[in-house]
Amino acid sequence: MRESNHSWSLWDRLAWWSLGLAVGLIAWSHAEYYDGWSLDDPYISYRYAENLARGHGLVFNVGERVEGYSNFTYTLILAAAAKAGLDLPAFAGAFGLVCALACVWGVWRMLVTLAQGAQGEKGRIHWTDGALGLITLALSGPLAFWAVGGLETPFYAGLSLLGLWAAARETEGRGGLLLGSAGWLALTAMSRPEGVLCFGVVLIGKVLLLAVGRSRESRGRLITRIAAFCLLWGMVLVWRRWYYGDWLPNTYYAKATHPLTERLMTGGRYLWSAGWLWGSALVVFAVGATAATWRRAPALVILSAGYGGATAWFALWAGGDWMPMGRFIAPAVPMTAIVVAWGGSVWRESAKAWGMGAGPRWGVLIVLVLGSWAGMAAQERVEARPIMALYRAGALHQQYIEVGRWLKRYQQDHSSADGNNLLAAGEAGIVPYYSGLPFLDLGGLIDRHIARQPGALHYKVDVDYVFDRSPRFVFMQCRSLDPLRAYYDGGMDAALLADPRFRRQYRILKKWTRGAPAVDANPMVLFERRLRKPGETGKDPS
Repeated sequence: MRESNHSWSLWDRLAWWSLGLAVGLIAWSHAEYYDGWSLDDPYISYRYAENLARGHGLVFNVGERVEGYSNFTYTLILAAAAKAGLDLPAFAGAFGLVCALACVWGVWRMLVTLAQGAQGEKGRIHWTDGALGLITLALSGPLAFWAVGGLETPFYAGLSLLGLWAAARETEGRGGLLLGSAGWLALTAMSRPEGVLCFGVVLIGKVLLLAVGRSRESRGRLITRIAAFCLLWGMVLVWRRWYYGDWLPNTYYAKATHPLTERLMTGGRYLWSAGWLWGSALVVFAVGATAATWRRAPALVILSAGYGGATAWFALWAGGDWMPMGRFIAPAVPMTAIVVAWGGSVWRESAKAWGMGAGPRWGVLIVLVLGSWAGMAAQERVEARPIMALYRAGALHQQYIEVGRWLKRYQQDHSSADGNNLLAAGEAGIVPYYSGLPFLDLGGLIDRHIARQPGALHYKVDVDYVFDRSPRFVFMQCRSLDPLRAYYDGGMDAALLADPRFRRQYRILKKWTRGAPAVDANPMVLFERRLRKPGETGKDPS
């Protein structure tokens, strides 16, 4: 990332600008293929954002302070959009697409800067190296898929990229992109709990470069930037402790407190499948090239490789993720493109030094690249095709929207004398969002008590607590109706169905089918308390 000290030829400029335009169009078309799909989780943030916009505070249930989101800065942006009267699902999809395309542009701009080294300088990025990294980025299923899914993934990826870019510039004695690395990295850490790892990567990388004499950043400036990050991030931690009463988000207790051995096993399986989406063979090759040349590799390449390693470590430690298409690795995909481009440069130079002819040199690279791209496409087809089939059949998140709207009408037509309209369910997003009812999260994301029970997400159980809360409605996703069987064996739903009190106190109010018979289908059941209070009246909206 050095200032250019030579004039580019017309061919250089034409090649890089054509490459940027082509890759941008490919990335946009790839993301547009998934336009419209969503899942349950984004609606958790939407409800927090709308409550904040309405003056109720950053809460899911009015009057209950539980941090059931894990994307603080993103939720604030959603709240601003809600305050402006925008439709949040539509806004989130458009905003995510813009962030993903900004990541592609950012990587292109960084590679252009790397390419503007001195004429003939060893390690200079050629446009063909840039094409290798940028096309890999544009073909990345995780980035395209999550660009329009409504979650904070592309926004978080963009902040991480800016943090690394600013830090790399600082090691070269240049400006840190407006906010400096401290500001961008603090925003990154505020946007995802694992965002602090990005700061850790930068800190280790900067210290390493300073130790070997490759950094122009003084120790004093480094210490100042560390202090600035700690101050900014610490302010949010103190606010969290004051507002919610915890140092960590409630989502941490709900998701990452089951035994480490279990998490490592599931995390290993997750990385195996996500590795194919990541272009594993190409990534391993590029990381190896970076490790072999780290003493001369640009700071941006070193930091990008470190970020990829930290992302993989987090996915392993956290036990992976139940969501499809490598959500945990998606933020590292832009950095991976930078490392891949550098790997192409190293291979080009090394093969020439070994006396390898152009034919064999390109042949080895083409086999590696096409094999990796084919693996990415095959895994994307396996994971994304069933989801898009459900979406296009109107049988993905659309059916949860139907449940939420029906329940809102039913509650309005059937008043409760005691005012208890509490809804209990294991899915905390779409149904609560569209029904507008107070909510008891059986999965624990929004409930402090359930989150702290032993077990993994969806397997935390305390039926006495649920009966003490006495929800009016209980919504379950099931595997079968006869016999009535919960979707997660061993989870809260299964424990409730097995408890005689539930059969006595609740009746089936309405049933839906989730999914499409040709793809995947299972029943969704809404229960209501049998014991009605005096004064409960109304009609069934169906």
